[in-house]
Amino acid sequence: MTVKLPLAGSEYNLELDLAGEVVPAESKYEFLSTKIEIKMKKAVVGLKWPGLEASAAAAALPTAMASAAAPAAKPPAPYARKKDWDGLERAVKKEEEEEQLDGEAALQKLFRQIYANATDEQRRAMNKSFVRPATTTRTSARR
Repeated sequence: MTVKLPLAGSEYNLELDLAGEVVPAESKYEFLSTKIEIKMKKAVVGLKWPGLEASAAAAALPTAMASAAAPAAKPPAPYARKKDWDGLERAVKKEEEEEQLDGEAALQKLFRQIYANATDEQRRAMNKSFVRPATTTRTSARR
């Protein structure tokens, strides 16, 4: 792969001996404001390169090519690896339940649990009890 970019007063040259074959017709590049993005399609689908350049992959490439020659299942798409968000949420809740608090923190945790498990009517009553009534001043009339 050869990249030549004209710069102000000079030229940037990059030559790489890639670790494997690519399909130039299905490769593309994009000039962005902060970088140049080059996407190359590998000629052998599913072949994992140990590095971008052939010098880093010279020892491992023949072994990888031999394994790639056998028909292999299509590798999963990167988006197929999903994070188990439900499992993560369960783990956090379990950790919160097992957490031992004392004093004011324990009391606040208890009130949060009661509020979370309450009905809408009970929550309204709780919220109402937290609001302090406006204080009124009384003036006494002297006779």
